[in-house]
Amino acid sequence: MSASVAVFQNGTYGNSLGMGMVHVALLGDPTLRLHPVPPPAGLKVTTNASGGVDLSWAPSPGFVLGYHVYRSSNVAGPFTRLTTRLVTGTTYSDPVMSTNVYLVRAVKLEETPSGSYSNASQGIFQSLDGSVGAPRIEMVQPANNSVFGANALIRLAASLFDPANAVTNVLFLANGLKLGDAPGPSHTLTWSNPPVGIHTVRACACSLDGAQTLSTPLTVRVDHAGSPRLAILRLAGGSNLISGPDVLGRTYRVLASDNPAAGPWQTLGTATGNASGHFEFLDPGAAPQRFYRTVFP
Repeated sequence: MSASVAVFQNGTYGNSLGMGMVHVALLGDPTLRLHPVPPPAGLKVTTNASGGVDLSWAPSPGFVLGYHVYRSSNVAGPFTRLTTRLVTGTTYSDPVMSTNVYLVRAVKLEETPSGSYSNASQGIFQSLDGSVGAPRIEMVQPANNSVFGANALIRLAASLFDPANAVTNVLFLANGLKLGDAPGPSHTLTWSNPPVGIHTVRACACSLDGAQTLSTPLTVRVDHAGSPRLAILRLAGGSNLISGPDVLGRTYRVLASDNPAAGPWQTLGTATGNASGHFEFLDPGAAPQRFYRTVFP
């Protein structure tokens, strides 16, 4: 946030509420523009045979007059403009090779009812080793280890930092499989009816050169809220294997009855879900017809 300070002196202006006082005007975000110009994209810096470096980038969308190139010894600046005139192409050569950081801005002739002016875009950044312009992406929703019920609508959201403006699209993955694309600038996606289980969710930023940057993984748990769907497998010797899916390592009481209408329901024991969200319980010597249910807690 930037601010300007103006001092009103007695006698300079007519009487007013601010007479002789200091007025602070908050001007807001200095990157906001009345006429925004799309920046170029995909800035690359490579060495050349002359001992310098070559810069190349994808053009800014729409018509621009050209580009200015800047250089600094570090990403914090200050940046020195290298071009005395606008570069009309999308390449530039710097005879100096070092750990410099480069910045490129597009310039457009802006025509307005009150006149015209040279309007520069925001800059894109890159260094020779590629570290400065590398995109960074992180999941911001949901929180790690969030728990959802079956048939939930899960809002996935990512925060993207793209200094070289090289990212073409953002997508979300669950257990390594694509869920869908997340259009910018909000980069959000609604995951409908996620399957019961423990899922690893990540956001992926895809760049112009085909590179992919993955976010730190987070865990999303989807369960039946203590009411898993049971399966019964009849085993040799008259035993029944009761199993069910859930995800939270819960301990269930397994109950059985030969006549669920009249009861009674007898507690056979307990079963706890394993790391993959599955539990099993063996009922030895079960009656030919038996009904089961689980109780939690």
